[in-house]
Amino acid sequence: MELKLGKNTYKLGTVKAKMIRKAMQLTEEINFDKLTVNDLDKLVEFIVELFGNKFTVDDVYENLDAQELVPTLNKCINALMGTFAEKMEQMPEKK
Repeated sequence: MELKLGKNTYKLGTVKAKMIRKAMQLTEEINFDKLTVNDLDKLVEFIVELFGNKFTVDDVYENLDAQELVPTLNKCINALMGTFAEKMEQMPEKK
């Protein structure tokens, strides 16, 4: 996955397992139908950490097109959680 911020493009490297936990926690805590400024900041902070702190929260807010903010957040979280869900489906069933 790549994230373009202004003239810079960032590639998602190896993702630490703790990021799965953080993504799950965010999706449980945040009401996506009534997103607050604080919620939005948490999501952007998550994206910054997900990409290894190669850029800042301000970089995201200042360089990402407004119409791309929510789709970018969704894409990052869904890609991470989708991969996790696929792996969970491969786990043996409890008998």
